[in-house]
Amino acid sequence: MLRDELAGYGVSPTALARQLAVPPNRIGQIIAGKHAATGDTALRLGRWLGVDPRFRLNLQTECELAEADRLWARIAAPPAARPRGL
Repeated sequence: MLRDELAGYGVSPTALARQLAVPPNRIGQIIAGKHAATGDTALRLGRWLGVDPRFRLNLQTECELAEADRLWARIAAPPAARPRGL
């Protein structure tokens, strides 16, 4: 989503990082989904994009919960409890 927003503004991730005064790899890792936005980064992005920083954090949380739900759906139910000694 952030990649699309930046493309709409015609700004590269490196240029955004400079404007936000954060390391370029931080923005790249957020875009790649390898690193979550911290509160500080969400605040900076929110101010730059003109949105509430909670939006980014809530969106991130929803994505993480959806991924966890998909993972748990693939895990088989635990085996029934067995009596001791068997």
